[in-house]
Amino acid sequence: MKYRFYLGIYFMLMILPSSGNLKGEISASSLDSLRENDSYFLINLATPLDPFNPRWRFGYLQNLNEDWKIGLNVGYGSRGLSLYEFGNIRGSHYQLIEIRPEIYWIINPQRKTKRYLSGELFYISHKDVFKNGHYFRIKGESISYEQVDFQRQKFGLNLKFGAIIYSKSRFRVNIYGGWG
Repeated sequence: MKYRFYLGIYFMLMILPSSGNLKGEISASSLDSLRENDSYFLINLATPLDPFNPRWRFGYLQNLNEDWKIGLNVGYGSRGLSLYEFGNIRGSHYQLIEIRPEIYWIINPQRKTKRYLSGELFYISHKDVFKNGHYFRIKGESISYEQVDFQRQKFGLNLKFGAIIYSKSRFRVNIYGGWG
């Protein structure tokens, strides 16, 4: 039942954009000047609900000039920080750490909505302990175990296309997709 409460809060927060402007409250007259030089704190609202690797991801996006921005996202997940019970999906000692530096090229800086291409490097360290379970191999055979210490490290590169959508308030929405 606890997870329903947290899911309700999450869906209420989904109506809020995923990043905020560091410059505080702004007036309509100052909006155009801020679009060229703004930086943001970021929060990813989807990663806490990932059923396999839930985590909280926060970041910062810094403006370099009119055409370029750089960002850094850091994520952490553990059994105690999850919004819901894992059941048999996660083990008793689930821990995930991720670091994601990113560089953005703004395609047309004069537009209200900033469309961009970006390259994101990532590093993920994932540890877990599973007890008294079964592992099903690709060929259908089952392997039983008393305890498995699981650890993986993943490095990679994502190429993304996205848009930063501005509103009259201090919030922004970053929508993206990509390959990697």
